[in-house]
Amino acid sequence: MKTSGKKIVQESKCELKLITVSEETWAIWLQLFDAQNNRDLVNPYTEDTYKNDSKIKVPPILKEFFRPAQGLPDSELYKAAQHILLETPRRTLSYPKIFLKRPKHMKPFTYHMKEWCDHRKKKTMAIREISKLLFSYNVTTINGEIVWENWRKLKNDYHINGISMRALVRGVSSFLAQRSRKNEKKTSIEERETWLYVNFIDRKKKAKFGGIARFCTVTSTMKFGTWDTHASRASMRNDPRGCPFAIFDFRSFPGAWKQNTSETPFYDSFFRAFKSYRSPTLFEPNVWL
Repeated sequence: MKTSGKKIVQESKCELKLITVSEETWAIWLQLFDAQNNRDLVNPYTEDTYKNDSKIKVPPILKEFFRPAQGLPDSELYKAAQHILLETPRRTLSYPKIFLKRPKHMKPFTYHMKEWCDHRKKKTMAIREISKLLFSYNVTTINGEIVWENWRKLKNDYHINGISMRALVRGVSSFLAQRSRKNEKKTSIEERETWLYVNFIDRKKKAKFGGIARFCTVTSTMKFGTWDTHASRASMRNDPRGCPFAIFDFRSFPGAWKQNTSETPFYDSFFRAFKSYRSPTLFEPNVWL
């Protein structure tokens, strides 16, 4: 009885959390509920709305859907609704960032609701740790809230992007999981965790791509476009004429000269890391670019 009672209280807290958000956040969640009810959400398989295919049912929004959202601040709950509604700022893909139901095959740059909530919680804790090391940027308030404008400035100065933050969160995930558990005793592991953040900041501050890269597009008939030396990754990624394609000269990568011998080719370490992390996969061209 105690276990079931505790579960009911947790579910109630989760629901109350969504009800007692700001009016702006509640308004966008009402918009989401209406879109789900009217079948206006996008189907991850067809990349079209459920309304255009009456044979496919819209995934229901149940209590279990909201449980991972416990502990997220108001701004994160607003972003979650944006992602589901395909209203993510600057997102040009034809499918939402968050799916109501986990699809059989996840698409690049997408999350299931639980995965996204867990990632955002860990990312927030990681940002707070970085803020302690770079306190002059005032990334966090006294209450621990993230000042996103200041965080964007720090990311720009230290060459931090979404992919590098996901790699950092993955690397410190075990430490963040320990910290999130209550009554966890402090150990010397915290020194190792701090070293990971310090090393991350140091590497990103010095990061500078010294290689040679050329970008073009490949059409559906397998014809290559013009190799433009001034084309950016973003322009190729969003080019409607075809699939983005790139060629990199690994010999110009930083540190390649140290391993450019017949015994240790310069590309060996790169492919070892690629196989170890298994990310990005061959089905994620957007991540490659």
